[in-house]
Amino acid sequence: AAAAAAAARRQLWRALKLAAVMGEWSGLLASGPLQELLGGLIAGRVLPYLRASLAAGQELPVIAACEAAARAIPAGWRQRDASGAFPLCTLSLAAFVAGECAPRVDVERVAPLRQSLGC
Repeated sequence: AAAAAAAARRQLWRALKLAAVMGEWSGLLASGPLQELLGGLIAGRVLPYLRASLAAGQELPVIAACEAAARAIPAGWRQRDASGAFPLCTLSLAAFVAGECAPRVDVERVAPLRQSLGC
């Protein structure tokens, strides 16, 4: 069980490193497809681990990983559009932070994260 947890943790941080690289490409590649890829990576590789960690009561690592994911998303991609919708790359992370994480974590710990994501 410990080996599986360690492997899952490594996979999470690899996904977050890849997300950071994808964010760095924001000015080099077309933003639409890159936002879709980044959103898929966060929703498919990062959030399942964070949900399991939150359910296990591991709040501090969840906050740290959410902060790393938010930093990976370029600031312009964290902004809501004119209709109030988030870009695809931010939507799932913002929904997780506001809907699942915020009610379970100390308000002071999650407030800066919520502010950086605009949720």
